[in-house]
This record gives sequence, structure tokens and C-alpha cells, in this order.
Amino acid sequence: MVIKKDGSFDAARRAATASGFAGRLTATAAGRLAIEMPFCAGGFGPNVYRWRVVGKLLTITKVSDKCGERVAVFTGIWKKK
Repeated sequence: MVIKKDGSFDAARRAATASGFAGRLTATAAGRLAIEMPFCAGGFGPNVYRWRVVGKLLTITKVSDKCGERVAVFTGIWKKK
């Protein structure tokens, strides 16, 4: 996944049967994050995550979200290359 400075992102496909997708991350300095992506009902929908960066690691944790696909894709630890 590539995250641009404006919060937009492009995610490459991980399997031959899947396709990539794009969306937008909206983060606050207070450590909250909202994620807009096309395959969740309503696109943006109500969702809140916590984010934290330590070194090259970004940790995203769900606070509230009814879109299982978004939770599955984004929660966890991401490493910057």
C-alpha cells in the first residue's frame, strides 16, 4: 500500500484473484483515523481507528467499524519500506 501526503492511498492486490483498490485516510494528531474505501457500504461510513507510529512501524487498531472488509485489511502493524 502506498499512502500519499494528502491521505489518499493505493493498495496493490495480494492474490491473483483479487484486485487493487484506492481510498483515503483521514488522521488526527490525537491518534484517531477514519478510512474511506469503495467496497464498504456508503464508502466512508462511520468508522474510527487508533493509529500510532514508532520508528518505521504503523499500528492501526479498530475502535468502531461495521465494515468487516475494512477491519480485515487495515488493522495490524504496517512496516514502512
